[in-house]
Amino acid sequence: MFRTDGRAFHRPLAISVAGLMLAGAGLAVTALVLAVAHRETGQALAYIPVAIALTGVAVMVLRDTRWVIRVIIVVLAG
Repeated sequence: MFRTDGRAFHRPLAISVAGLMLAGAGLAVTALVLAVAHRETGQALAYIPVAIALTGVAVMVLRDTRWVIRVIIVVLAG
């Protein structure tokens, strides 16, 4: 699963996956702002952990954390 240098993703692919995660975090933050604007606090609270989790996953993918990369491979493979 991992290459001889110990990396599962080559650098451009890791950056692309992190970009997908950050795009999702951006969508979650946008939905959070819109929910707050409409005074829907219950919905707004649901978007906070999503944005934090996706940002954390993006950082861990860029830092080459192996268990996160294994989970991402399975999730993105569908």
